[in-house]
Amino acid sequence: MIEENAMELIAGQMLSDRIAQGRLPYAEIVRIVIETAQALHHSATLGVVHGDVKPANVMLDRTRAVKLTDFGLATATEASATDSDQTGAICVLRSNMGEKRSM
Repeated sequence: MIEENAMELIAGQMLSDRIAQGRLPYAEIVRIVIETAQALHHSATLGVVHGDVKPANVMLDRTRAVKLTDFGLATATEASATDSDQTGAICVLRSNMGEKRSM
């Protein structure tokens, strides 16, 4: 089986680095939390549980949009598909998820 992975190159900074620079405005915190929740909801609708949400795994791109990264500890739910062609979808192979977790 041939596997193909494509990832977006994100120009920006990790949320953990942004937090280290100083206090974030309340409105920005709310926006980041909402966008992170939306990303988690999207992955859950595809049957994927992230498993390692933390500021170092949240990127802010140049437009300050949230990008959830590092699905290395992700697990598949029973309802998950093995692939998807939806824009912004997360493509996973159930057999690889257990292998990554055990490494």
